[in-house]
Formats: sequence, structure tokens, C-alpha cells
Amino acid sequence: MIPPSAKRTIVVLYCSRSNQTAAILEHLESFSRYSKHNILFVDAIGSAELEFDLNSFDALVVHYSVRLSLSDHISPSFATGIAAYRGAKFLFIQDEYENTETARRWMDRFQFDVVFTCVADADVDKVYPRIRFPKTKFINNLTGYVPDRLIGLPRATIAERKNWVAYRGRALHPVYGKLGWEKQFIGEEFKRRALQNGWPIDIEWLDERRIYGDAWYGFLAAARATLGTESGSNLFDIEGTLRTEINRRMSDDRNVTFERIYDELLVDLEGKHGHMNQVSPKIFEAIALGTVLILFEGGYSNVLIPHRHYVPLKKDFSNFAEVAKIISDPAALQQIADQAYEEIVASGRYGFNTLVDRFDTCVEHLTATPKTEWRVATVAVALYNGAGIQRPLFVSRTSNAPTALPILHRTAESLNMAEDQRLRLYRALLRKEFAGLTARTFKKFLLSPIRLANRLYHYAPESLKSSLRPTVKKFRRAFDF
Repeated sequence: MIPPSAKRTIVVLYCSRSNQTAAILEHLESFSRYSKHNILFVDAIGSAELEFDLNSFDALVVHYSVRLSLSDHISPSFATGIAAYRGAKFLFIQDEYENTETARRWMDRFQFDVVFTCVADADVDKVYPRIRFPKTKFINNLTGYVPDRLIGLPRATIAERKNWVAYRGRALHPVYGKLGWEKQFIGEEFKRRALQNGWPIDIEWLDERRIYGDAWYGFLAAARATLGTESGSNLFDIEGTLRTEINRRMSDDRNVTFERIYDELLVDLEGKHGHMNQVSPKIFEAIALGTVLILFEGGYSNVLIPHRHYVPLKKDFSNFAEVAKIISDPAALQQIADQAYEEIVASGRYGFNTLVDRFDTCVEHLTATPKTEWRVATVAVALYNGAGIQRPLFVSRTSNAPTALPILHRTAESLNMAEDQRLRLYRALLRKEFAGLTARTFKKFLLSPIRLANRLYHYAPESLKSSLRPTVKKFRRAFDF
């Protein structure tokens, strides 16, 4: 009997270009932070080449940053490898209302054992019919959780905050239905009324006014309250044809309104294939920063309780006077902020560790004896964010165990760019055991010519490449290239 605690080696396939979004980066890093098992990350989109055997790993994860709703986002080389992989396969998927059938076709091909979905349990069979996916287990999870680095940070009191309400919405395409439209509408209408009352606010919804990275957290933390709506969409564009038809109408009539498009095309489709109105990562960010939520009434994945965790705002603004009274009362807002923090953040109920614990349990249930030997051609993968904040560089080497070395780097957004960081790795390894002179000698007289030859190989004619390929592969394995 294998103890459940025995470590497995798991490869997570992801899209490095998505890491400028804090929520995606937090989600990815939660695996290496909380999993009991060995986690390695590999960029698997676009033209990335699969240069090692995925069957060397005990389990495989396709992360939601790899968008299966697109037919050409995932690397063809990795797609072939995933389909041939014989171990436990996991999928984390979001935005399942977009090109649903394209994602389902990928799922047909890959045959996942477990899918972590944002579709509500009651609607899973509508979106993923049991007759089509008889062997796949679907587990509902949230789009995001409480960011680890925001837990326990000092929080300014409500009375100390300069802005009464801060918000960055978004003007979304009509294909997202009512929920998408509400993100702009709540900002427009609330801003109009707030300015009439003379409140200090910072409310925008245009793309050029969006805020990312740590600046976003600072923006939220400086406000008494922020606005919000349920995330997602209850309108499924199954084949992608709905967006095409909407685009045609908008092209024919540039003044066509959302209301007209909705009434003529969308009203009967809202909720027909399922419901995905849910709590968003921004909700957890605001609560962790002590910022009060003013939200359109909704379910919010049964996480939030109105009047206790947030100030409810009716979608027709009929209770705006009541909301205005609470906003102007710092003591009332402070009470809501403190209750939400204690019950949502401090309780630990919605931390990333809860998600990864569920994932680990599934891995241990589905995997057999952990592999004690595995060989992987050199893969260097950098997790980073677009603001330039340095993150660990995860490096897998030909070995009996994975290596995760905390080598700092500048932004390296793809496998090709990450390869340029390899000399830093060797330099760091050598410094641990040899003098600096040895490291410089190793770099200058051994690695440089081999690296140059490896680069020149890419420019050789295909006829020459084919004859040299066996020799090149041996050199790459020997020198961990």
C-alpha cells in the first residue's frame, strides 16, 4: 500500500504570457506553494516544442491560462503529447461560456480524469453531458481565492481613506449578456449620482484606465469602497457563431444599442445552457485590503452575505439613498469591512490552500507508485508578472528529482527567452562549490562554444539538420541544453 503522502512529480502546462494578471499568477504559484508534491511548470502554447516525455511525470495539469476555447492556442506538439499521456490528467478551466464546443472537442481528445470547473454543480450535465464525458469527474471551484500576499497586511481604517468609492469596470462585448453589460452600467450610473452628491471618487470603465499589478492593490486600498457585479456570463456562445452575428450587426449599424441586440438576439439564450454568475477574484482582493464592497444583488457563489459582507445595491438603483447613507458613515463601513475580513479572509475558508488540498487528494487517489526515476530534457520556465517583479526560475534537469532554484531574473516570457537565463543557473550552481574563477572558466571555455553551436544548428538546412539530429540530441542531454 502506497502512503498517500508519498510525493508525486506533477507537470503544470501553462501560458507564460498571461502572468501579468495577478489573479493568474497567484493561481499558478499556489500549486508550488501548497502542494505536497513536486511541481514543475512548462510553457505549452503557440510554437513551443515538447522536448521530453510527459509520461515521465506522475500527473499532468492543463492550467486555465492555456485557453482550450481557442483552436490554436495550445502548442500542437504539446497537444499530441497530452493525448498520448498515460497518467492522471487534470484540467483547470474558466470562461466556459466562450466557444464551449471548441473546449469540449479538446476535452474529447485529451480525456481528462478530473476537470476543475466554474460551472455550478446543477448545470454541469448541461454543459458537459455525462453521456459524452462518462469517465471524467467534474469538481466545482471558484475563479479565484484570497491572494496569499494580501493576508495580514496592515489596513488603513475607513476614516483614513481619501476616495469614497474607487472602481475600474470594463466595456464588454454584448456576447457576455446582462452580466457583462452590468460591469459598465454600474460604473456609469453610480458615477453620475456620486458626482451629484459631491463625493470624492475615482470610477472609470475604459480599457486605457485599467490598473494592473501592485498599483491595483494600492488603488483599492486607498478607497472606502469599491463597486462590483457578479463575474462570468449566463450566455453560452457554444459554437462561437453568436459573437460573429453580433459583430455583423454592429458593423452594419454602428449606433445599435446593447438593449436592441439583447432583445433581438440574446434574451432567450440567457441561462439556457447553464449559469455561471459567480464571485470574482477582485471580491477577495477588496476584502483582504479592508475595502467595503458595494455590489449589485446576486448569488456570488454563496460566499457572501448581503449587509454583512457587502452593501447590496439594487440593479435599478432604487435603494441608492440607503447606500449613500452607509457610504457617508465611516463607522458603519468599518463594521462591514471588519466582518468580511474575519469571516472571508482570516477564517481561511477561501484560501488557495483549500483548492490545492482538494487537488492533492485527487492526485493521490488517481496515481499509483510515484516514479523514482525520470528524465527530462532541459526546460527552463520563468514565472513572472508584467510589472517586472522577480519570481523564482523553475528549472527541471536530467535527474531523479526535480530542482526548483530561486534564481532571480528579469522578465522571461517564453521558453526561448528563459533559455538565455541558463548561464545564470550554472553560475549559481558553481558558486556553491567552486571558486569564482572556476565558474568563469566553465562559462568561457566550455559552455560558450557549445551554446553557439546549439544556436547555429537552428539555422542549418533541413537536410543537414536531419543528419545531425541524433548527435545534437546527445549533446543536449549531456550538457542539459
